[in-house]
Amino acid sequence: MAFRKHTTADGKAVYLWRGKVPVKEASGAITYKRVERSTKSSTLAGAREAARKIEAEYHERAGSTVQEVGDVTFADAALGYMKSGGERRYLAALLSHVGNKLLTDITQDVAQQLSDKLKPGASVATINRHIFTPLLAVLNYAAKLHQCPPPLLIRPKGHDKAKQLDLPDETWFAAILPHLSPKARAVVLVTTLHGLRIAEAIERTPDDVDAAWRLHIPDTKTGEPVMVPLSEPVIEAIKSIPGWRRQKWLFGTCHRSNIAKAIRRACKLAGVQAYGSHAIGRHSFATRVLVDGGKSLKFLMQAGRWKTAKMPMSRYGHLEHSEVNQEVNQLATKWADRPEAAKVTRLKKV
Repeated sequence: MAFRKHTTADGKAVYLWRGKVPVKEASGAITYKRVERSTKSSTLAGAREAARKIEAEYHERAGSTVQEVGDVTFADAALGYMKSGGERRYLAALLSHVGNKLLTDITQDVAQQLSDKLKPGASVATINRHIFTPLLAVLNYAAKLHQCPPPLLIRPKGHDKAKQLDLPDETWFAAILPHLSPKARAVVLVTTLHGLRIAEAIERTPDDVDAAWRLHIPDTKTGEPVMVPLSEPVIEAIKSIPGWRRQKWLFGTCHRSNIAKAIRRACKLAGVQAYGSHAIGRHSFATRVLVDGGKSLKFLMQAGRWKTAKMPMSRYGHLEHSEVNQEVNQLATKWADRPEAAKVTRLKKV
């Protein structure tokens, strides 16, 4: 719930409640609309009680049901969200700060306070990824179970603007690969040549590689298992790992920090800039497909196993050398080569 103080015409201070409530449309469908109502209470405790009654009235009128809001904490909802398969990577830090708060108390101010405390001075993209995305994921999950109204959190301005990518070129890979151990070298190659996320790569075991050299990934970010036919450079890199069939993890570790340290060490020895795993992997893979390969975003989306086009479109759309555009240009060239077209396209000398 969101509350703000308001001074009435007679000088009395009362709390206004703002939230989303169910409204039954003429078609019978129930939609949520944002409303602001006076609680007629000068205390926050009284305002909360009045707000619950107002919300209950809307639900009764719409014929919908809602659990007793105020009894469900963020920790309760987050636990259910994670048990249902939700992403838990950034939730631990949030739970230690707002786990005991009621879902209805997770307001814009709370999100901003979390941002200032946990990510001071961070970029908009980082704040959105670490704070707002996990908060909204849990709140939306709870709202679907009618444990709270749909969340009103507004993501930070500019969160959806893709910044210019700083990526390693092919000479960078050639410089660091000789300085990497066989295990780290194989990780770098499989992430950059196949577009794997670092977690998808390092959490694999030898049993995930079949006789046809396909890598089985049962737990992708989209929740769908995939089989990745490995390229020859990756196959050779895996074969060069001593006793790779007998170790617990395919690449010798399941901790991304170990790979990051190995890459930083190799960069120092090679005298080149260090990059993060995502720049080396997904970002370089996408750039190679679109720029060097001249493929379309649709091709990239399938090759990189993105579930929707939203992220690759926003992040890599400006790099696309569309197959459609290439075909249109080829048709235009053929048209211009026709004798009758040449007559009208030839410039008249002045």
